[in-house]
Amino acid sequence: MSFYLFSLPQSVYTDIINSMNPCEQFFTSLCSRNAYKLVRKHRQKAKLRRIITEGNFQFQLYDADTTEFRQLSNIPNRDLKEMVINGNTIQYELKENKEVLSYWTEPIEGTMALIEYVSDLFNVVVDEMDIFCNSGERLMLWVQRRQTRLNAALFHSNSNKKNRFTPEALTSLIEVCEAKAIILDAYTTKPLQPFHKKCNYFDFLTGSRLTVEHLMTLDCVEILASEKHNFKSAEMNRFFKHWISGGSPRLTLLEVHLDIFNERKLLAGINVKWNASKMNVRTSDEKTFLFDGFFEILKITNGKSTGFKFLGGMLYFGVWPCSVPLFCLPHLAFMGIINAMSTSEQVLTSLCSRRAFSTIKSLRRGSGDIPLSAGDNFLAIGKESTQLTIYQHTIDSGQREVVTVNGKLALFGKGKKKSDVHTFWKKPVIGTKELIEHASNLFGIHVEVVTVGNRSGTELMNWVQRRQGSLKTNCTSLNPIRDSRLAWEVRNIQLCKRNMDYCRQFNDLGLYPYQELLDGLDAPWNDEKAVISNGRPYNGFFEIVRSDGVTAGFKIMDNRFWIGAWPSDNRDLFNLDSF
Repeated sequence: MSFYLFSLPQSVYTDIINSMNPCEQFFTSLCSRNAYKLVRKHRQKAKLRRIITEGNFQFQLYDADTTEFRQLSNIPNRDLKEMVINGNTIQYELKENKEVLSYWTEPIEGTMALIEYVSDLFNVVVDEMDIFCNSGERLMLWVQRRQTRLNAALFHSNSNKKNRFTPEALTSLIEVCEAKAIILDAYTTKPLQPFHKKCNYFDFLTGSRLTVEHLMTLDCVEILASEKHNFKSAEMNRFFKHWISGGSPRLTLLEVHLDIFNERKLLAGINVKWNASKMNVRTSDEKTFLFDGFFEILKITNGKSTGFKFLGGMLYFGVWPCSVPLFCLPHLAFMGIINAMSTSEQVLTSLCSRRAFSTIKSLRRGSGDIPLSAGDNFLAIGKESTQLTIYQHTIDSGQREVVTVNGKLALFGKGKKKSDVHTFWKKPVIGTKELIEHASNLFGIHVEVVTVGNRSGTELMNWVQRRQGSLKTNCTSLNPIRDSRLAWEVRNIQLCKRNMDYCRQFNDLGLYPYQELLDGLDAPWNDEKAVISNGRPYNGFFEIVRSDGVTAGFKIMDNRFWIGAWPSDNRDLFNLDSF
């Protein structure tokens, strides 16, 4: 220095230091060890300051006023200045645009030495690395050993065949790269084969065309493929099914260009519904991407839901938690929340995902004394004052929520009452069975009461008996059917014949004297066969087989006695109109 800067009062030389740009601070720090310490201590902190490398021999101290460092080996034939870095005297020259040219026997070692010096002086780290086909892995590995995190690595090569990566070299570099984000702007001498890589963000800009296998082998939070990599609808259908089966568990956002939107091929074998709501999807940099109207895939995997939309040639595929992130809380916190829930709340929360079910099952502390009753199309859980009733219906075309019942997908809807909810199945009785399994496993309880309706048959009752051995005796019906003529109540389940499909002991049925009608007959109830007469199907009837093989079926409907006869046959569907 031309004057004794550091003999001035501290407030004065601090102001002088902070009036300098980073390049001036760098050269001032080279004056002496004392100068280095004072610049390092009193310089103004800059949050956005960072280092970006370009290949092995160039890097930038990136700021509002950027300084560039280039390391060379060929010393020019002109007067050069000298500086001391880590005890080594180095020749250099400073260009007018804040470009520092320094000359080293091994330029890559000069890059390492200067990065180390600049990092310590300004308290910054290497944020991004641009890696070329001739860079190798030495500098990248050195940076990764020196600091805990590398934000991004960009692999560059152009279309010139002499400047391309070999697939083996590029794959090897990607495998050892620990950057949070990896961007491929690189051509290769041969097509790049699919490879396994775990990182937060992966962006395919240029290079050989991608296949869906490239996407499926990545373990990333966010994946982006540029317009060059046009995917077909059938390929994306494969990726959807890959995610549904549990693949790409960390993925939250996928953005790819779609060649032609073919709805039939894109949705083959996948159930979706239109969702007009807004959903914020978390991205790799902890920001959010808005899904405002999208197709929701009706499948919950690992406690997550997903949807996609097609906009401007891009297919956006987003993943989000299917419920509030209860299980991301500390263990004691969500255990307390679970045990503060009512039985109904625990049941509804357990429907969110398999993880929710298993967590509630293992951490709940309540007693197992929870009443459970069922009919063909309903399940009642809990005591009467706090009872939750789940009604099962045949699947319709309405837009529904999606839940997981006993590990299986089901459509779900809320009732008018808070204590009533609805699920939708191909057959309601199937849904009741699945819900019985779900609730029984969740709380360690059994069905106490089965309500059998006139039109329901005894399929559910027999299934419950086989599942748990017996029902409680002297049962009374919960949720009785309004018309008492249409309901049976099992008075003594132990007297039910397990080798028959009906129970011989029923309540007094008034207008329908089944006891007198069935007296002395071997007439089991059959709800698996259907009979068509005059174009009308009949399902569920008492069946009698005569000694000559002719079969008859009878039932009472709408105050009328119906009986039909047909040749003995093992078919499940009989069309009497054809006889």
